[in-house]
Amino acid sequence: MKRQVILLEDLIDVFKQELGHILEDVDPPGPGRPPVYPADGMFLCWLFIYLGVADSQRRLIQILAQHPEWRDRLGFDRVPDQSTFSWFKNHRASHIFQRVFDEAVGRLVDAGVIRGEHVVVDASLFQAYSNPRKKNKSGNPSDTDASWGFESSTGQWVYGYKLHIVSCADSELPVAMTVTTGKRNDSPLFPQLIRKASQFPIPIRVVGADGNYHGAANHLEAHGLGASTVIPLPKRKHREPRTLAQRLRLHPIIKRGSQLYRRLKRKRQSIERVFSRLKSHFKLDNLRGRGLVRVKPHVFLSLTSMLVYALTATKLGFESLVRSPTRLTI
Repeated sequence: MKRQVILLEDLIDVFKQELGHILEDVDPPGPGRPPVYPADGMFLCWLFIYLGVADSQRRLIQILAQHPEWRDRLGFDRVPDQSTFSWFKNHRASHIFQRVFDEAVGRLVDAGVIRGEHVVVDASLFQAYSNPRKKNKSGNPSDTDASWGFESSTGQWVYGYKLHIVSCADSELPVAMTVTTGKRNDSPLFPQLIRKASQFPIPIRVVGADGNYHGAANHLEAHGLGASTVIPLPKRKHREPRTLAQRLRLHPIIKRGSQLYRRLKRKRQSIERVFSRLKSHFKLDNLRGRGLVRVKPHVFLSLTSMLVYALTATKLGFESLVRSPTRLTI
């Protein structure tokens, strides 16, 4: 049996067909010369880096110089330099990343890959591109937007940022996200994340999370969307509920300890695998910019590369490869 792999040219074709129209809005219409480098080609170049095709901008430039057929597919007459790549990511296209991410999610929902009946909410820290112990003349580290946070999965303190996501428990793909400084509390972001996820046509029935999200407001938010919560409570005494939110928190629709609750609770581990793949295969842990304004494009590219890979596998009929990023080949 022939081994299934995804060729880079397949990914380019699927991206242009499914998402390329979004990149048409990168450059506003008006007088003047058109851009030398088309936006969809530049965006794909950044995806190549986050997909591991090249480990740096410098290496990508070398590959483009050696392969004129790639330049033709990307619409380049010549090879962009490093400053052109950086300008595209941090300035020229910075306003479009959210739209590309949302469109990729929408395409996967339409394809039936992201079903969204059971979603999971969680957050994970990743390191800043800064040494917190090395101070500048003002007595601050080089990245003042980053902060210390405790990563419970590893038991370590991390100086950096925190990625908060909603993921589909079945497909193990992100649906909604936001990024904050490392010390930000997880629980208050639950409502806005769930509302973002609910904007897609998915029938959210169950929302899972760990004990950090046990607040009554979170249970009420999920209930308002017609979903049941699978969130453990801290082991301590709790006062009798007086409001609907408090009743949902103490006595959720899916009874804690029931066989159904235990089965659904195990699915929460799916989001840990999402974070693991983002860090090991899609360069989430390889941040090379300082400040939230530079960190957000990095996070969007990491998550979008995961989604574009899954979308390519789906369009090629390789559903078994949706979560296998190592099958991408040149």
